[in-house]
Amino acid sequence: MDKNNNLFAEFPPTSTEEWEEIINVDLKGADYNKRLVWKTDEGFDLNPYYRKEDIENLSSVKLNPGDFPYTRSVSKSGNKWIIRQEIETEIIEEANATAVDHLSKGADAVSLSVMSVSNSDDLEKLLKNIDVTQKYIYFNDVVDVNEFIGIYKSYLAKNNIKLSDVKGGLEYDPVFDVLFVGNVAESEPMFEDEITKLFELTKDFGADFKPVSINALGYNSAGANISQELALSFSSAVSVIQVLIKRGFKIDDIAPRIMISFSAGPDYFPQIAKFRAARHLWANIINAYNPQNENSCKLFAHAVTSKWNLTLYDAHVNMLRTTTAAMSAVIGGCQSLSVNPYDELISPPDEFSYRIARNQQIILKEEAHLDKVADPSAGAYYIEVLTNKIINKAWEIFLHIEDNGGMIESIDKGIVQKWLEEGGQKRKEDVATRKTILVGTNQYPNLDETMLDKILESEDLDSLNEEEYYAEDDDIVDDELEEDLDEDDFDFEDDELLSQNITFVAGSEQFDELRFRAEMVTQLRGVRPSAYLVNVGNLTMRKARAMFSTNFLGCAGFQIFDNNGFDNVDEAIDEALKTKADVYVVCSSDDEYPQVTKPIIDGIKAKYPDALFILAGYPKEHIEMLKNAGIDEFIHVRANVYKTLEEIQNKLDF
Repeated sequence: MDKNNNLFAEFPPTSTEEWEEIINVDLKGADYNKRLVWKTDEGFDLNPYYRKEDIENLSSVKLNPGDFPYTRSVSKSGNKWIIRQEIETEIIEEANATAVDHLSKGADAVSLSVMSVSNSDDLEKLLKNIDVTQKYIYFNDVVDVNEFIGIYKSYLAKNNIKLSDVKGGLEYDPVFDVLFVGNVAESEPMFEDEITKLFELTKDFGADFKPVSINALGYNSAGANISQELALSFSSAVSVIQVLIKRGFKIDDIAPRIMISFSAGPDYFPQIAKFRAARHLWANIINAYNPQNENSCKLFAHAVTSKWNLTLYDAHVNMLRTTTAAMSAVIGGCQSLSVNPYDELISPPDEFSYRIARNQQIILKEEAHLDKVADPSAGAYYIEVLTNKIINKAWEIFLHIEDNGGMIESIDKGIVQKWLEEGGQKRKEDVATRKTILVGTNQYPNLDETMLDKILESEDLDSLNEEEYYAEDDDIVDDELEEDLDEDDFDFEDDELLSQNITFVAGSEQFDELRFRAEMVTQLRGVRPSAYLVNVGNLTMRKARAMFSTNFLGCAGFQIFDNNGFDNVDEAIDEALKTKADVYVVCSSDDEYPQVTKPIIDGIKAKYPDALFILAGYPKEHIEMLKNAGIDEFIHVRANVYKTLEEIQNKLDF
């Protein structure tokens, strides 16, 4: 074969104008921007495709891995990220045994709670059989960071361990603590003194020990989009840097000892671009302080798979969610990664769920070999453009924060809280309307799955009677039961109210509440809330709307009575009357609804006058007539699924 022969010569290049012309023909007059352009939460638009010409002027394309500003990678070769696992328990002996097990089975790092550690003897038990010079050990739940560092240094001295050899660090973000407390006037002076003392106490530790971990994950969980997550976390880091420089520290002594813990979220390609953008922004920010060591500009990015899109119901789908999130973080170039166990919303992780979480990373490293390439996504038109857009948007937000006096001042003015609240509300709205799909929660629910017994397996639900259940305000539970159904029972860290300022947002929370209400009704009255599908008329439409209704009402825990459908109303009524359902759903075509709806409602109400009636669809020209006929609710593709289901449950006095 002639090696010089161009096999693709018969395929002439196609210009962008030619592609656009073909696309517009296929759109048949539909609006190009509305149909094909993605309006992101960050406030910029993404085209349906990109070409080589779109990245020709991007500086990152001309970089090699390891080149400043490290958009592609901080390393010139592969990405040997650290496999880390978070250990939940505060029981010292249990935490130690779990940590030793993880570290012997592939983990390079663990994060341990020191809530129960009060002296060096406790720490000795916690770190038994763990070499802190070979494995990365991080400590969380630290009440007083400086007191703990004193305890840690005593432990290290007792065991003849050099401070410079220690790996790991503290999960401590003094700026996020200010946001948590919500009182800047009281928190700011304490923050400055505490962070200064912390860096003084840890000055002899090596660069592998990070005394500060900026909590970008926390901002994301509270509602920040990708650009805001980057801007808020970098502004937090700058607040720490400014204090330390003012107190006499050098940038080369500060930057390498700061870790930023980002979320690894559900948006696959944007998450890849986020980590690339993060390195670029961090390098330029640190470079502005004129470091003497180029390594000071290299970001140490830890990634944690987001809990926001983990679901309580159909929890095994979480394995897919955390795997894709982990892949995006690794391809994006994180230096360290924690994968959350798939079932942690249900109960504390067990040996199996820990093993799955750990092995997800091991497979990505040892079988997919993602650690062998520095920047796997380099040159991809879409990701390169997306990286650049995130850089520009995050930088714009960062400058806005700095123009308002920095992160602490922006918290004091309520700017940060406003962004988080708005972002959290938008996320909830997107899940409620199915703009964001959580499989098994707001779409395609497992109709037979129950969860309340697993969450409250220690509660005596049988002791609750009807009078206790049906409160005057129609709440699902009385005060006594509400105490039983607290956040500890549900293990919803992402749903925990932090302060008057911010609330962590769990995507599945509102739909989980609907399912809990239905399960509680089942526990108390012995019969599951049910819906009978009155399928009549046009075969195609009644089947399609029956499937839609099953999926819609299943998200609120209804038992669905389906059937093959009927050709006439009388047959449909006769079969419907054989069930005493809570809800009857009329499923037919828009053209037939005016004729069949009222007879169906009248026929069923003659026997069940308190029944609730729903219509599948939203025939605009007939809405008032159908309401007058007795339809209580309409379910359709443009409905707010959560609000509609909540209203249905409320009308049934759930």
